[in-house]
Amino acid sequence: MLQLSIGLWFAASLAGLIGVGAALSDMDALRDGLADAARTVDATATAGAVDDAVRATILLVLGAIVLLALLGVAGAALVHRRRSWARWMLLGTGLVTLFAVDVAQSTVAGGEDLDRIGLVAQAGLVVLAVVLLFAPPARRWLRGSSD
Repeated sequence: MLQLSIGLWFAASLAGLIGVGAALSDMDALRDGLADAARTVDATATAGAVDDAVRATILLVLGAIVLLALLGVAGAALVHRRRSWARWMLLGTGLVTLFAVDVAQSTVAGGEDLDRIGLVAQAGLVVLAVVLLFAPPARRWLRGSSD
């Protein structure tokens, strides 16, 4: 059960990275969509301000997905080493990941929907991984450690 959870964390991280890669591969559509949204919010914004806002949004949103994917992999590796405290780290990482995926869903361009599919897959895999991580067999296995 715990091995399945660890595998799901790795798969979730991979799905998130695929979603980010797909979003970045259609960078022009991503930038255009974000620039249109920025101009809708503030029609008086200069082109430079819009470009800065778009760049910051891409960096913040997609960077958060990448960072959370890396934290998921690190946490899963720690759980695999029977560090029981790491499952709490993964719970927090999972909750923040779900929020970040929700924000990213409204950010990505969705050209061929591969970016959205990757992010939705990441969210689903994270939910499953967390549930399995806190299942009784996983807790018993982790309690057997000398953590």
